[in-house]
Parts: sequence; structure tokens; C-alpha cells
Amino acid sequence: MLEKIISHVNRMAYAIAVPFYLWGVRFLLADNNRLKIAVSNKFIYNKKKWLSVIPKVRLSELAGLGTKIKVREPIKDKGNISLFEIAVINWLIKSYHAVNLFEIGTFDGRTALNMAINCPAAGKVYTLDLPREQVQSTRLSLTGGDLEFINKDKSGIKYLKTKYKDKITQLYGDSAEFNFIPYEDQMDFD
Repeated sequence: MLEKIISHVNRMAYAIAVPFYLWGVRFLLADNNRLKIAVSNKFIYNKKKWLSVIPKVRLSELAGLGTKIKVREPIKDKGNISLFEIAVINWLIKSYHAVNLFEIGTFDGRTALNMAINCPAAGKVYTLDLPREQVQSTRLSLTGGDLEFINKDKSGIKYLKTKYKDKITQLYGDSAEFNFIPYEDQMDFD
């Protein structure tokens, strides 16, 4: 029985050590790169296999071709998503007539503003942001990059002085501990 346990422990140690060795210790040595790529392609990621399963489609093929969107604040500031991402979000909201929307991470309110512009008149955007007073008490640790965008005077400054501000509800809290129950099954897009 003891021999079986030792044998099992040895196999487990080997199973843990080999990937660590291949992707950790030997990472910087070029002579091992072919082996890492071969193992990755075989067991982890096979580009040809995935490409045959997930077809390439144009964004316009997903819904109506004639869907027109409005984009406000097209110039990206540091910390914002790209113009393309804004366009895709706006297009999805318009195409699928999403009414109730939920965003996690308000920052300056650029995305929430665009969501409010592109949802129907009766639409509502809920956006959750971590107030800087809670930076030291988050359930999950924050990175230095996160802190730069949390440490601001006010969330959502880009929508506050627009006619869309009444369609946006600013919520505050830690997304890892926030009570999402009142919003469950109420959102069309989150």
C-alpha cells in the first residue's frame, strides 16, 4: 500500500514539475520553444480547430444591416474602451432593442452615456463603480492600474451634464460584494 502511495505521489509531482519546467524554468531558452508550441497546440489551443468551429462573420451579419447608432465622446481618453468597442456595444443595444442595461465600472461615464443614447426612450442604464473611499476594503485585490481610474472626484462626469443623465442610475460599491439580486433577470444587456 505504501508503495502505491509513493508511486502516486511521484506521478503527481512529475505531472506538476514538467509543465512548470517547460513553461517556467526553461521559458527563456529558445531550444525548448518548439516543444512548448507543440504541446500547446495539441492539448491547450489548436488554432485551426478553433477557427473551424467559430466562423468569421462581419459585425453587420449578426443583426440588421440598417441599424444606425449614435456615438458620443468618440475620442478615447486613457482608461476608456476603444471607439470600435463603443460602436459594437451601441450597435448591439440598438439592434436587439435592449431596454435595461447594466455596466460594471463607470469610470468617466463614456460607455454609460453611449448606452443611454442608443437604448429606447424608456431605457435605463445602471452603472456600478467603486468609490475611492472603498479602495482599501475591496474583497479582491486591486492592481496599480485600477487605482489610477478609481481615484477620481466623481464617477460618470461625461454623462452628468447631458440630457441622458436621467436614464442613468449611478450605483456605488464593490462588484465582488454588490447585491445584484434586484437586477437579476431584469437586464437585457449586462
